[in-house]
Amino acid sequence: MNYPRIATSGRWKGMNRHRKIHIAAAAAIVILSALILMRFFVPPAKETAGDSRKEDVSVENTAKPQQVFGKVKTPSPDEDGKIQRLATEIKSFSSDKSMIPQAEGAIRELAAFGNDAIPAMKELLLSDAGRYSKSLAARVLVQIGTSESVGALLDFIAAESDPVSKDLCIRALQAVDSPETAPALIKGLSGSTDFILNTELKQALARTGNEQTVKLLADAYRSQSGNTAGTENILNALSMLRHPDSLPALADAVANDPDQRISLKAMQAISSMGTENSTKTLVEMVQSEKDDAKRVQLINAVSRISGKESLNYLQDISGDPSLPHDLRNAAARAVFTIKNGVPPVE
Repeated sequence: MNYPRIATSGRWKGMNRHRKIHIAAAAAIVILSALILMRFFVPPAKETAGDSRKEDVSVENTAKPQQVFGKVKTPSPDEDGKIQRLATEIKSFSSDKSMIPQAEGAIRELAAFGNDAIPAMKELLLSDAGRYSKSLAARVLVQIGTSESVGALLDFIAAESDPVSKDLCIRALQAVDSPETAPALIKGLSGSTDFILNTELKQALARTGNEQTVKLLADAYRSQSGNTAGTENILNALSMLRHPDSLPALADAVANDPDQRISLKAMQAISSMGTENSTKTLVEMVQSEKDDAKRVQLINAVSRISGKESLNYLQDISGDPSLPHDLRNAAARAVFTIKNGVPPVE
């Protein structure tokens, strides 16, 4: 049976197109919602071997010991084990040139343990190890750079009977570069009569000394009772201080210390620096000092600095008629000394 064809108007066709668009949009929203739900509720796939390894590395990094004041602190059992292993390595080393890189590496590793490595190094020094191995242990103690480590080395040097081993350990002091070692160095100077050792101790203090070192030396000098050698060692160390950080304390000792020997040695230390700042410091003290005798001493200290600044200042003093005669004469002699390299004949 043939049914009559119903004609569809343009309006109905338009409605069909809009309905299709709405249906497609609704389907897209449903799919998107499903994907979002899967993201939150479906567990992720298992990690690959590579991803698992990365996670393990991260955990391992968080378990590493933290740094304390720039030095790595390992758990105590591991630390002790590693220190003993490195100490055993050092004891087995010879002076063969091919072993130098290994020896240097062991020294650095042991020094990184700080004071925790001191007992092992003391044990090595007191053992039957060879001279070379003992010299390496001495270098470890110096590189640790504390008063305790250097003090341990100085105790060994004082007790050592083998002159060669003793000399090698004294040479290790040439690498001292920390102001923290000052208490041990000063204590060593107070009780030593060994000329070579005293020389190294004073030079170490001169390299590293700061304001605190000046005060420690002054206190050590005052505590010497009848110890002539110790007193001279300490005063000479004071006069050798050339570290710029010691300048303020040296100037204070010159101006205010009631002991004339300390004052004079502090003047010598300032002039031995030979810098523009040291000249300026002495000049300012001359200008503020009321005692004529001390002003002459200060001018003589300025004369030991052969710089343009000191020469100009001394010439100004020597030509100033308003100043005391003795002061002008001292300045004139100082000018002569700077220009000619020797003081004038009295």
